[in-house]
Amino acid sequence: MNHLSEILGDKNIGVLQIDADASVFEAVKLMVEADVGSLLVTEVGEITGIITERDYLRYVALEGRTSKETAVRELMSSPLIVVTLQTTIDECMALMTGQRIRHLPVVDDGEVVGVVSIGDVVKFTSKKQSSELHFLNEYINARGGHQPWRHAHSGELSRQPWLNCCSSEAIISVSPYRSDERSRRHLRLDDSRQAVGRTEAGRCEK
Repeated sequence: MNHLSEILGDKNIGVLQIDADASVFEAVKLMVEADVGSLLVTEVGEITGIITERDYLRYVALEGRTSKETAVRELMSSPLIVVTLQTTIDECMALMTGQRIRHLPVVDDGEVVGVVSIGDVVKFTSKKQSSELHFLNEYINARGGHQPWRHAHSGELSRQPWLNCCSSEAIISVSPYRSDERSRRHLRLDDSRQAVGRTEAGRCEK
């Protein structure tokens, strides 16, 4: 079972913060420069909320506000919904879906150590599934499922995977029965010829 600690281990971005009294313009500028979708909001040095790019679109762009005249505290979401390093990926996805949020601060020993986005979760899950699929293909190939096999009778190569389960002995073992049938037919034919020969010989003697 995978945990959020595995996602944060692949991220090089620290905890990005902005003061609640800063303008939304400053927040958007910082998000663009850092290529992130959210910032943690601090008040007197303490993290008290979060602002995201969607908050800007909803409450500034759509409502006709001016980003340079609007304070971050007016848009931030508070109180915070947080997760821990031990939270599983499935639990994180369920929380994001249930609360309809895209960013979750990660807390360890009472300190925020990072932020996980829905994009991080999807990327990690996709990478994990690709790795599992690659491993499965390697396992199947190692078992010989797609290796060419030589037919016991014709000597021709075949890529039919089910031939892997049939040894040469198993394929050839059908031959004796057919050989016996042919032998019996030959014996019956020889017996008939001998019988005809005896009959003709008897006629000649008469």
